[in-house]
Amino acid sequence: MTAEELEQTEAFIDKLTDDSAHFNQFLLDIASRLANKNLTCEVFEDALSEVYRSDNAVPPESDVVQYIFDDLILKKAATVTNSDLSYRLHQLLAEHKREINARYLHSHS
Repeated sequence: MTAEELEQTEAFIDKLTDDSAHFNQFLLDIASRLANKNLTCEVFEDALSEVYRSDNAVPPESDVVQYIFDDLILKKAATVTNSDLSYRLHQLLAEHKREINARYLHSHS
């Protein structure tokens, strides 16, 4: 990830975590991409990637997505509500931000 990609991705995450309207749109974008699909981690990761890339941001690493996805599915095996998804997406964004900050510090040390 280049410095520019790091900055762009961090700005994307900040926008989502600082502004509920942006977050709600993000949630709807993800939810609409997941609708009527058999929810697998691959489908979830593809949906995230599409939304991130539409804003020129770099999606989170697969292991972060897998962890959040497992948590989402294990908690609600039958149905995933928007509030479940919202909570997990907030977790994902926080985790991704930590990952970016760690990379940024690592690249500047």
